[in-house]
Amino acid sequence: MSLSAFVLAGFNRTQPDQNNGSARPGSLAPNFTLNGLDGQQHSLSQYRGKAVLINFWASWCEPCKAEMPLIEKYAQAYPTKLVVLGLNSEETPIVVQSFANSFKITFMILFDSNGGISDLYRVDGFPTSFFIDSSGTIQAIQVGSLSPESMASDLASIGVKP
Repeated sequence: MSLSAFVLAGFNRTQPDQNNGSARPGSLAPNFTLNGLDGQQHSLSQYRGKAVLINFWASWCEPCKAEMPLIEKYAQAYPTKLVVLGLNSEETPIVVQSFANSFKITFMILFDSNGGISDLYRVDGFPTSFFIDSSGTIQAIQVGSLSPESMASDLASIGVKP
């Protein structure tokens, strides 16, 4: 069984169709406002005009752990071209802070405390990444761990040329 299949088979969630299927390539990314690890509120709409990577993750997810260094690498390499939002699903601030410290994460971590945004985006497994262009349109979705190749291709689709 592939790693992606394991992620999907092992961590499925039943989702209500809250966004009528709109969180898909070619559609406008649904807006949300969440509290960040920095203590501030952040809305997706405040990043309009920039390329955005939304990564849904959890600290217990091994594929999430595996891709964090790659995501951090690109967040640091393109700080003016790329906004990275790591949406943690349903974990406490203490757990999330410890995880962020252990992986030396500098990108924005947001709390999806009740899983509502995961539901809105119809996330079926972790990790799942959404690549959103400067107009707010979803250009690519990656279910499962990002690889250097998939990351480069998906970033190029939102105007960030590695």
